[in-house]
Amino acid sequence: MKRSYLLFILALCELTYQSAQAGGNEEITISNCVPPSQEEEEFEPALCPFKLAEVTKVKILDRVEDKNDLYYNPKDCADFLALTEPDIIKFFQTANLVTASDAHAKLAETSPCHISGQFHFKDGSTAHWDLQSNIHLGHITINQSGNQASPLNLYCPQLCGFIPTYRK
Repeated sequence: MKRSYLLFILALCELTYQSAQAGGNEEITISNCVPPSQEEEEFEPALCPFKLAEVTKVKILDRVEDKNDLYYNPKDCADFLALTEPDIIKFFQTANLVTASDAHAKLAETSPCHISGQFHFKDGSTAHWDLQSNIHLGHITINQSGNQASPLNLYCPQLCGFIPTYRK
């Protein structure tokens, strides 16, 4: 139990650093994050709130399908690659912030299909984003005043209800 608590505290410190790098988001505190249950802690990351700034424009720049990937499924990939701009915004508005170490250690790192693009925000800043199909993981790198922040890892577990990735 002590080890789990220590790992949770270290993950929160990393998230606070990532949040400060991104700017514009409230500082993350222990009370804001939800640790995984004891049964899930080996495979699920701590989930922390993320607030996406007001988006004025979404550009989808790339849709990639890796047919050689072990987990490639043509129908799933076709459904995923058909996502629209409103779907992309919904994912980033619904997903939770996770640490880079949790994303690396607890979530799969490859996906046979992914979409990437750019957000334009009301304040004039922009961000590069990507979204991966099977693993429900996205990344966003916010550019402010010409400076690029570290990428943030955003995860949408099944309970967040992002459709179509959980369509049966």
